[in-house]
Amino acid sequence: DVCSSDLFPSHDNATLKGIFDQAYVEVEGVVSVKPTLRIKLADLPLKPRKGDSVIISSVTYRVLESRGDSFGGSTLILNKS
Repeated sequence: DVCSSDLFPSHDNATLKGIFDQAYVEVEGVVSVKPTLRIKLADLPLKPRKGDSVIISSVTYRVLESRGDSFGGSTLILNKS
């Protein structure tokens, strides 16, 4: 889903657009299902960090990890707060 979300780093606020996936599946010997938000880093004043909060459709998530790519984007691995 394409969504708008609010990202609240510890010292700044930003609203951004991204692609939200409620059931991203990762396999590293163990199957793990985590929500993710794919974003363009240029849309933010700061890079997202572990522990930042993201509000999507009135649901608050915490950033577990930010995985940058070589195209200026990042996939935020999220956990529902």
